[in-house]
Amino acid sequence: MTTRMLIAAPLVFAAVSVAAQTVPADPTLFPGLDECFALSGSQQLRAGDQLIVLAADREPEDASVDVVRSGAESPDCARRFQHLKPERFARVTVSDDLRHEVLFALQDRPGLKVVGGTPAHLSVKETERLARLASASLPAVWRSKNVLRQALAFGDEGPRIIELYLGLPEMNRRGASPPIKSIQIRRFFLIGDQVRASEEYERASGREERVDTEAPQLTVDNWWNSDTARTVAFISEDQGGLWTRLSTNVGFEGIWWIAESLRPGLAHTSELFLYTSH
Repeated sequence: MTTRMLIAAPLVFAAVSVAAQTVPADPTLFPGLDECFALSGSQQLRAGDQLIVLAADREPEDASVDVVRSGAESPDCARRFQHLKPERFARVTVSDDLRHEVLFALQDRPGLKVVGGTPAHLSVKETERLARLASASLPAVWRSKNVLRQALAFGDEGPRIIELYLGLPEMNRRGASPPIKSIQIRRFFLIGDQVRASEEYERASGREERVDTEAPQLTVDNWWNSDTARTVAFISEDQGGLWTRLSTNVGFEGIWWIAESLRPGLAHTSELFLYTSH
């Protein structure tokens, strides 16, 4: 897990038509597959531009733009993004560790903080402490012994960003498989001991969370962990005042790249869907 500074819910997805695609609103945030990064009409990159390349559970990686070409000049990139039909692509050489991953790239610039890498599971004691803090304003049922808890920490130097999950399960009969019938979940995003944002949602065994993936079978170990939605990194443009969460959601028929602001409401600031035909 890495904290990096440069000085100077699981969502439920339905099928999306090609016409409904949205392009990233952030001109400095680029979606990538393998070594191909798609550029929307308003985005600009040039050969030699410095980037930070990000993938879930991978260390942030420095890279530079090799070349920017049209879709006609980059048929392999055009094939990967065929249903979005970007006009241009930036080719970027990445390490073998990032090859074949779903990627974000950021332009390297002064004042940018990036917190990413593989998160650490917090101890039971620390998780319970944060759960007490986060649930203080919730109904009393969220502080009962039945509540399941899980906490992940991103970053080991400077700001530490926590994803805290609280789950209120409805159990199947004793001995049944899977043991959890359904579960209400509250997910909190904390920086230090301060809750910056939260969301609530429900998961159920046997209920699809994407139309193109198998339904989960929920247990006391996996109830919080989506098979498709993954946090990639957190970034800040103002020395850690405001933060944005970058995540991907990858299924058989499509990929989402999502950026959302860590503030009440978790508003999406950038969103892109790519239908992947097979």
